[in-house]
Amino acid sequence: MTIQTIYNNYKRARDGDHFTSTATLNFVPTSVFIYSYDSVRSFLTNAYDPNTISIKEKVKNMVISADTIVEETEATITFISGECFWMFGHEMDVDKDAVKGKKITVDMVTFIRFEYDKIQSVRMYWDQLSVMRQIGCESWVDVCENEKSNEYVRKRQDRNSALTMSDDDSVGNSEVAGNWIFVRPKMWFKASW
Repeated sequence: MTIQTIYNNYKRARDGDHFTSTATLNFVPTSVFIYSYDSVRSFLTNAYDPNTISIKEKVKNMVISADTIVEETEATITFISGECFWMFGHEMDVDKDAVKGKKITVDMVTFIRFEYDKIQSVRMYWDQLSVMRQIGCESWVDVCENEKSNEYVRKRQDRNSALTMSDDDSVGNSEVAGNWIFVRPKMWFKASW
């Protein structure tokens, strides 16, 4: 069986049967990460429940190598119940009632790596700002647009200075505070300048 056939079977069923025991799913824009066969199976059961979400994809481009597929799609997503934590992020304050029934269109890029006849990893990317605009989550849009002011702070940084990761997100979530730079939900970097 080819990797394209395996991937197409996975996309039809959206279940964990096509994954290795150490598989990972990574929804990069929202920092949602799932690891291991059992976790992936459980996640997929909830995340793609047809009572929760409907996804129709139009493949725009696909590149296939011996063990990897890179797929670019235009996805039309209908939020049937208003829930979709993998697309909104765990920490986002999204009003599920306001999102219920909304339909959005977003371009996605997916990297799928295979190990023999099983999927080892799936990494998905999309424009999170576009998603939040389409669902009407203006507070999140304001946070992202504030990134423009963060760019000026980054430019002040000495080229030789390094950014160090911190899991302390208690300084706020929408601005530069001292030498902390907001990058995206739940991710702060401490700049050393």
